[in-house]
Amino acid sequence: MREFRTAMPAKWITIEDTPELGRVDTVWFRRVFSCEAGEELEIRISACSRYKLYVNGTFAAYGPCKGGEGYQYFDCWNLAEFLVSGRNELLVEVVSFPDVVNPMEQVGGPDWSVNLLRCAALAVVGTSAAGEELTTGLSDWQCHRCAAMTPVRNRTAFWLGYMERVDLAGSVQVSQAASLEWRGAKACASVNPGAYGELSRLPAYERPIPPLELGERKTLSKPAQGTEIWENGRVTIAPRQRVDIELDAGAEETAFVFLRGHGGRGASVRIRYAEAYFEPDGKHKDNRLPGDGRALQGYADEIFPAGGEFEYAPFWFRTFRFVRLEIETGQEELTLFAPQYSATHYPLRPVSQVRRDASGWIAPLWDVSLRTLRCCMHETFEDCPYYEQMQYTMDTRLQMLFAYRVAADTGLARRTLFDFHASQLPSGILQSRCPSNSKQVIPAFALHWIFMLRDFYEQTGDAAQLRRYFGTMDSVLGYFRDHRGAHGLVENLGYWEFMDWVAQWERGAPQTDGLPEGSHNFLYAYALGVAAEIARILGFAGVASEYEAEKAEILRLAHEAFFDAARGLYRYHPAKAEFCQHTQVWAVLAGVRDAAFRRQLMETVDADDSLLPCSFPMQYYLFRAYEATGLYARTERLWALWKRVLEQNLTTVPENPTDTRSDCHAWGALLLYEYPARMLGVRPAAPGWKEILVKPAALFLGQAEGRACVPDGYIDVKWALREDTFRLECELQTDSAVRLELPDGSSAQEQGRGKRVAAECRL
Repeated sequence: MREFRTAMPAKWITIEDTPELGRVDTVWFRRVFSCEAGEELEIRISACSRYKLYVNGTFAAYGPCKGGEGYQYFDCWNLAEFLVSGRNELLVEVVSFPDVVNPMEQVGGPDWSVNLLRCAALAVVGTSAAGEELTTGLSDWQCHRCAAMTPVRNRTAFWLGYMERVDLAGSVQVSQAASLEWRGAKACASVNPGAYGELSRLPAYERPIPPLELGERKTLSKPAQGTEIWENGRVTIAPRQRVDIELDAGAEETAFVFLRGHGGRGASVRIRYAEAYFEPDGKHKDNRLPGDGRALQGYADEIFPAGGEFEYAPFWFRTFRFVRLEIETGQEELTLFAPQYSATHYPLRPVSQVRRDASGWIAPLWDVSLRTLRCCMHETFEDCPYYEQMQYTMDTRLQMLFAYRVAADTGLARRTLFDFHASQLPSGILQSRCPSNSKQVIPAFALHWIFMLRDFYEQTGDAAQLRRYFGTMDSVLGYFRDHRGAHGLVENLGYWEFMDWVAQWERGAPQTDGLPEGSHNFLYAYALGVAAEIARILGFAGVASEYEAEKAEILRLAHEAFFDAARGLYRYHPAKAEFCQHTQVWAVLAGVRDAAFRRQLMETVDADDSLLPCSFPMQYYLFRAYEATGLYARTERLWALWKRVLEQNLTTVPENPTDTRSDCHAWGALLLYEYPARMLGVRPAAPGWKEILVKPAALFLGQAEGRACVPDGYIDVKWALREDTFRLECELQTDSAVRLELPDGSSAQEQGRGKRVAAECRL
């Protein structure tokens, strides 16, 4: 990531009096200046914690890109399209999310928001074409505190911070900003480092990703149940009434929500956001739709109209499929227009697609999976947009792979590598989620960051990123090496020894009574192998040999400690007959014993339904273990987990197959990888896709037709298995050489955009 420097002594500015520690604060900043219409005006802007920028009353941008401890991002915007000749006005609404939770009221900002200044602060760097200075600390910026919003503890999803309770009588209307009581802002910190190298309190970096998409407003008027209640897009509620209106967006979405109306002095309107309808017991979900006593659950914003016209939008986006308006009127009638929403996501540009689906389930599941990924991509990858919006390593590695296969997008992945590198603790281990106010370590997750490095190189061929992060990788491995105990195996890793959401494991951590655990040791061995690959790519042959030697030792000791000859499986507990799929999967991927042994191991896994199962995120690795042992055809039955998603009327993939919590969790969007990479069979044969292999693996489908993206274009693939004949056809839109490999081992090769190539064999 590039650091940001300015030749001017720019300052962070804030309001004179600061709120008590742990309180959400809203401050508006204003600067009036002169220029000519259409002239170029480029500014750099950042805020603690978030800003919305208005130019001459028009919404222009929001940000800044999420930063972390030790790096604050500055956005760059060109405002030319918003300027007029003569007087111009910049208005910036800044909301400060506290970096700690108020211990009494437990109201705070989102856990992902790191506010090192602990106040509402703004920094702008820019100069008009006429030479008028707009840089904070050097020009006359004014400020105004708005106390209309009272933060309310979010009891449903406290990681997201507060919900809003807004008295519209005191809210700031952008069109009337000039009439507010403004006062001078004060400087509170420097943007640049000191003359002698002293760090700024907020080390400044350039925004590493493009702006998020903000879609056109859509109207949310479809009733979730019952009949249409809107007349000409509005509804009027008489005085002293209680009315609930439940609406269905048709699919899960992450969006800014807008509610317009007029009148209603003394009324209250709650806007409740929900992913699904719950069963009558209030704890479980089934088909997610209304009916049979099901009810909506979810967090809510609340507004209090003050009479007259109004429009309300919460400061941060909300996640929902369903919205319920809970309305109570006072002595005045209230008119509401149907709510609107503008979807917001990272600007992913999908290329891969399903062209023809003879199965009937692949195309709808592809749409569900793609929606899930998009809803979990904003300024970082996110585990789930509804409950946390946190970037976790294991989740994120899979989401990066999905983004590569869907759109060949590496922008968000590149910043993610930096995020976790920057989270490293003195012990060498990485934090398991970042950016985050509450620091957390899941030791196994740090190994998934190493897998990210290899994935990124495979996708881009960029060895410079491997070299940059090699020391961080070695330190992570050093943490595990330091936890090799008397048995020679890693043990007592500390923190949260999570492996997967398995019902029989408390908090997802295999219990081994303080003894070494099988899955963690085989996972570590696999990571050593990946690290050795990276070392050899960089020319560090000696280091690679050391990693390989340690891997061989771990595999030998793990086999001795965990293999149960009677069952033909590895225990995860060294002293008890306790078995799970995870231990077998990581043993296979790490390369335990010989190929025949590993194949037999997966044959046993396939035949034994008593093993504790992999949940959605670990299914990716289960698929890879079947593939590595020549048993990819056995994955056909695993898709039953995802077909159930469609049966439950879900529009996104949930956190795990039986979970009743998050309905949108992109670590389960596995089809986004399997379809282009294994069902169509398009995969890189050299780093950066300089050579491409097309080798369909899912012959159990009988046929497949679709498009798979590659970094410089795409390949259209069509194959079919008819009786004993397999035929594969490709159209190339790439400059790379492409080799088709058929099930009998024969092949064909072609190169050139627009070229077509076909081959067939008898089976």
